[in-house]
Amino acid sequence: MAAKPKSSSKTSKITPERLLDAIAPRIADGRLHSVNLATAARLANVTLAAVEACFPERQALLVALHQRYVKQVLDRVVEESGRQPAGLPRLRQSITGFLDACLEQRNVRLQLLDMEARHLALGRAAAARRNSFRVMLSLELKSCGAKHPDEMASLLRSMVEETSRMEGEAGKAKPAARALLWSFLESQLPR
Repeated sequence: MAAKPKSSSKTSKITPERLLDAIAPRIADGRLHSVNLATAARLANVTLAAVEACFPERQALLVALHQRYVKQVLDRVVEESGRQPAGLPRLRQSITGFLDACLEQRNVRLQLLDMEARHLALGRAAAARRNSFRVMLSLELKSCGAKHPDEMASLLRSMVEETSRMEGEAGKAKPAARALLWSFLESQLPR
């Protein structure tokens, strides 16, 4: 009986996670714009057909990268604040965790923000994420006794996102901007 040929890595089964792992270094060093399906195949050492089985088009790959990034940030937020009861301390810890995670992954975040306007599917995924963030903030603010939690959540979300963008561009935390966030929060909540 003839021995079965060994499968090469070019034909072995690829998973979306393994593909994302393979392209992660390219994204970390600021080259997300150069990532396409062929690049993903080369970096993962698989065929283009194997990549296309996971991600039929570049936009699907970009959305998966965005989802992975969001999961990593949310994992950090939960790690920072998950054990706190609802209230201002948990809200501050959640926002701090979000800002710190975004700052640590600033290259990825800034590249994704830059690409949102050019890629419809990525823009839609980002808009859904922002809306989820706003809803979460509204619920937290309501539990803190905010008079207008929905409106305040919209403003706070924008302020947090802009603080994150400023910190990412600067490559460091902006204590004054964070202090303004806390001041805004405290001024709008009952004592």
